[in-house]
Amino acid sequence: MIRKTSYFVNIPANIKAFMPAEEPVLLVLGPLGRAAVSFGAEHTPRIERGRISWSRIVGYSRRSELRNKAHNNGIRRLLRNLFYNLATPSTASLRLVGRGYRVSWSPCARKLFLSLGFSGKKGIPLPAWANLRVSNRYNFDLVSLDAPGLRVLSLDIRALRPPNGYTAKGTILNDERVSVKPGKKSQY
Repeated sequence: MIRKTSYFVNIPANIKAFMPAEEPVLLVLGPLGRAAVSFGAEHTPRIERGRISWSRIVGYSRRSELRNKAHNNGIRRLLRNLFYNLATPSTASLRLVGRGYRVSWSPCARKLFLSLGFSGKKGIPLPAWANLRVSNRYNFDLVSLDAPGLRVLSLDIRALRPPNGYTAKGTILNDERVSVKPGKKSQY
C-alpha cells in the first residue's frame, strides 16, 4: 500500500509567491527578479502557511510509482533552485595578470573593453542578463541570475587570453591556480 501524501517546499522570507485563481501558474518575486512556474494538470499546487504544496501523483505499479516519485522530486528541486537563484546571484570573478593588461567599461554601450597585449583593445558586448562590476583596472566581476549563461560568457572572455603555463600571465577565472612549468634553462 502506497501512502497518499503531498509534497511541499518552504518559501524563504525574502521571496513572495502567489498563484492566480484561474491557472495553475506560480508567480515568484525575489530581490533579484521574478519568474513563473507552470504546473501540469495532474498537480494541484497551493500556497498555505509559508510553503508551497502540491498533490502527489499516485502510481498503480512499482514502475509508475518510481517514475512519479522522480517527477515529484524534480518539482521540489526546481522550486528550491528557483528560490535560491532569485535570492543570490551567480558571480564570476576575472583577474588580468600581465604587463599592460587592463579592463575598461562603457556602461551606455554595455561593452567591456580588454587590453590584453594585442595591438588593440578587444570589445565584448555584454548580454542584457549579465552585469559587470569593475573593482580596479585588473579585476572585474560578472554577475547574473543565469548561471549557465554566465559560465559560457566567462569562459569566452578567458579564452581571449588564457593563462600561460610558463609565465602564469593571462586571464584568470575564479581564483584558479596556474602551475608554472619549468623552462628549458632551469631543467639542466
